Amino acid sequence: VPLFFVMSGFLFKKEENIRIFFKKNFYNLILPMLLMVILVQIRKNVPSILNGTFEVTKIPQICLGFLMGDQKVLGACWFIYTLFVIKVILQITPISKYLHIIISFIFSIACICLAKHEIYLQNAVVNVSLSYPFFIIGLTLKKHKESLNNGFGRKNEFAMFLFFILVTSI
Repeated sequence: VPLFFVMSGFLFKKEENIRIFFKKNFYNLILPMLLMVILVQIRKNVPSILNGTFEVTKIPQICLGFLMGDQKVLGACWFIYTLFVIKVILQITPISKYLHIIISFIFSIACICLAKHEIYLQNAVVNVSLSYPFFIIGLTLKKHKESLNNGFGRKNEFAMFLFFILVTSI
């Protein structure tokens, strides 16, 4: 999963127009994720629907869970939601290396504090906090793509491969 966010950061392109950004991400991320989550929720709730034990009050909870990035609702689509949130953060903030380092540092400290106090939340706040630094690594690699392409020999490519193995195993 960390490698997914590194690659997503490498491929990220800030749009000039916020409308274009939201339109592209709605059709490429949100809509497919929403359809998948609906199908999974239907599959999960079919037995209770067929038994007549399904509570209609679950529907607003599911919708709120989707909006809040609850992993119990999103299931395997949590990373798409997280990617969208990270992209929104980067779209609305100025591209500044120092700002992203500070945000990554704050997110990392927050995750360490939560883990130290054995608070394991399964929501978008934690997922974004954990994934943002990896996305920034990819974004940084993209900025240095030309120098990486020109300066890498076999040894350097192997070192980069080992670096990615290390990053993804953390």
